[in-house]
Amino acid sequence: AHPHIGTEKLPLVINKMRDEIIQKGGEFHFETKCEDFIIENGTIKGIEAKNTKTGESTQFYGDAVLLSTGHSAADIYQLIAKNNPSSLQAKTFAAGVRVEHSRMLIDAMQYHGKLSENLPAAEYRITAQVEERGVYSFCMCPGGFIVPSSTGPDEIVVNGMSSSERNSKWSNAAIVVEIRPEDIPSEFVDEAKKNGCEALAGLYFRTWLEKQAKLNGKGQKAPSQRMVDFINEEKSKTLPATSYTPGVVSSKLNDWLPPFIAERLKIAFSEFNKKMRGYISEDALLVAIESRTSTPVRILRDKDSLECVGIKGLYPCGEGSGYSGGIVSSAMDGENSADKILEKINS
Repeated sequence: AHPHIGTEKLPLVINKMRDEIIQKGGEFHFETKCEDFIIENGTIKGIEAKNTKTGESTQFYGDAVLLSTGHSAADIYQLIAKNNPSSLQAKTFAAGVRVEHSRMLIDAMQYHGKLSENLPAAEYRITAQVEERGVYSFCMCPGGFIVPSSTGPDEIVVNGMSSSERNSKWSNAAIVVEIRPEDIPSEFVDEAKKNGCEALAGLYFRTWLEKQAKLNGKGQKAPSQRMVDFINEEKSKTLPATSYTPGVVSSKLNDWLPPFIAERLKIAFSEFNKKMRGYISEDALLVAIESRTSTPVRILRDKDSLECVGIKGLYPCGEGSGYSGGIVSSAMDGENSADKILEKINS
């Protein structure tokens, strides 16, 4: 087993981190957006920011800018592309669906039928190689919930979480297909080239997928399909109960997911069922779309200084940089970047 703090406890941890930063002289500016970089002779001097409520603009200056905006801040990639497009590089990412089963079914499969109140909700990690691309589970949430993860009004994005007790009636996991830069449909590559930064093609494609999920959902209800119907390419007449609070609406995912994603998912589910008998079941539910396991863009860094290539003094770190994934690796990446900043200031 690995340590699990529980999603509901993380905000308390973040609050304590914020308090400590303030005690040490740090400042937090909420409802404030980075609008542009202040760059002189290839070196960043600060940022232009705007209060999203009042519209007031402010300039912040410093010896370095630590960029840790996460993998969902598409506007930051656009900003870097505007200032120095060669700082960005397309990278492999993944997209697919959240698969939800009853917790009891997953427990029975993983514990070989030996269910007990003393056993925790069972986990699984599963992979398959399909047509030279990986298809794999990610962020498996035993006894968990599917939750909305959108960052804009015109998209639907889903994710998963588990409370510290891991005691919901369901267990879910992202099942995603590896997407390499050469897999991106040509229209998104052409759009990126037209806008002066081909590295953004994957970002445009991801945005399109998330908008398709919105169009095929209903309001905040996510497009969903029973796994058996997805495999048989039939629209689900009914949908099972789900942990996804905004609700789900029946959608034939096969009709709008790109074939290179949909077909690999179908093959992978059959492979998974050989390893976990019962994985393909009547009540297994697919909820779309899971598209933010990692960023499709990497902000290139100097391997020694960790500064952004082409923009000195800018230190991209964490998931948004394309060099880490998950809480622990991102925290370590942030520490490494902070150490490099201190080295430069003290030199």
